[in-house]
Amino acid sequence: MKKVSKVQKLENLHTDCEVNFARLRKLMPSMEEGESRRFLSGSYDEAYLQIDVTGADRYTRFLQLTGRMGELPWESEQRMAVRLYLDARMAEVVSCGAERVRLLKYAYPNEHMYSPDEKNQINRFLGKWLEHFIRLGRPMDQEQTTKEMLRSVAWRESCK
Repeated sequence: MKKVSKVQKLENLHTDCEVNFARLRKLMPSMEEGESRRFLSGSYDEAYLQIDVTGADRYTRFLQLTGRMGELPWESEQRMAVRLYLDARMAEVVSCGAERVRLLKYAYPNEHMYSPDEKNQINRFLGKWLEHFIRLGRPMDQEQTTKEMLRSVAWRESCK
């Protein structure tokens, strides 16, 4: 198995962060503080992604992403905090769930059982998540979202 150098891992991370920045700009072009967008996907709108701009500085935006890819028990709600660097045009996952991801490479095994390339994996997962909603998602404004979700839940309940 070919070993990947730390420099190559950093290059891969930067590539993922640059592509994720472009994906986020497609889903949410303006990125103003307090702005929020929701996207639904799936036959019964069982998959969703909520993007909230929780903070803004001159060259940085802070986003909270919340979503779910389905209704199966193992498809629990996901939460990510993402920092956007507007000048570098990069988006980096800074926490996933309750865990902060700080290091490019972790020793293995470690206390939290992080994979050695945990940071790269989480940023790649963000990319797949965003790409799904770019290709298959439907944007919803807040009023529509509430109505659609209630209708969707009521319809699923009536089918049981």
